[in-house]
Amino acid sequence: MKKFVSLVLFLCVIFSSVSAFAASNEVVIDGEKVKIAEGFGEVTTVDDTVFIPIRFIFEHFGYQIEWTDAERLVMGADEKGAMIVLQVDNNLFFANRIEEGNKIEMEKAVFLNNEQGRTYMPASVAASYFGFDAKFNAETNTLEFVK
Repeated sequence: MKKFVSLVLFLCVIFSSVSAFAASNEVVIDGEKVKIAEGFGEVTTVDDTVFIPIRFIFEHFGYQIEWTDAERLVMGADEKGAMIVLQVDNNLFFANRIEEGNKIEMEKAVFLNNEQGRTYMPASVAASYFGFDAKFNAETNTLEFVK
């Protein structure tokens, strides 16, 4: 019985720690803390990959973002003519300002969080697109885009 109780307590501690560090609503971009507005998603980790809400990060850098429900596409453009296209359950990131064939194969596919109604992409790819490196500190649950 003592072993069973110990096991249950151990699992409770482990799972409560994991969920406590599962999501964040702040990103540090080039030294500046940027809060993700309520309802716009959160930085989250899935299978050891850090994801960021697509609309949040691209709008932060001046893109207008559109969603097409039928194709489950996220499309965006900025005022300088840069365009992006991402599709849910697809790991290709298309952008006209990427030099090598206008696409990047991401390590994980874009996903849609149905509860939030938000699409997510790997933070490392978003950071790289804007000229940053993505650094994630699991202890503080902080995502940073650094030059």
